Amino acid sequence: MSVPETIHDFLVAAVNDATVKVSPFVRSHGTDFPFVIYDFQQDVYTGSTPSSPGPPLIQWEATVVDRTLLGAETIAQRIVTAAPGDSCPVRVKSLVRSYEPSYDGQRPGEYVITINMENF
Repeated sequence: MSVPETIHDFLVAAVNDATVKVSPFVRSHGTDFPFVIYDFQQDVYTGSTPSSPGPPLIQWEATVVDRTLLGAETIAQRIVTAAPGDSCPVRVKSLVRSYEPSYDGQRPGEYVITINMENF
């Protein structure tokens, strides 16, 4: 299984809610709230030698977006709690909360929680 597939499966299992869509890089056009997107920051090769790159440390982010703070926090905490799992060795590095107001002022804004993680 590839690293993106492993991370996708980890997030789907952690969220544990079929109504929360999980997708890489961008939100699918028809997806409603809440949703989770993930993207990859970089692969760091700390043990590289002239003959082998060594195993990578994969740095990535999962971003939870919802119309309510409680909803976003609940999903983010599910991911953080699942991180020290056996099936996907994940370490949480940081968590950043933000709010994006509605572009038209008519709808609720978006609560955004970004979880910086790494696989090792």
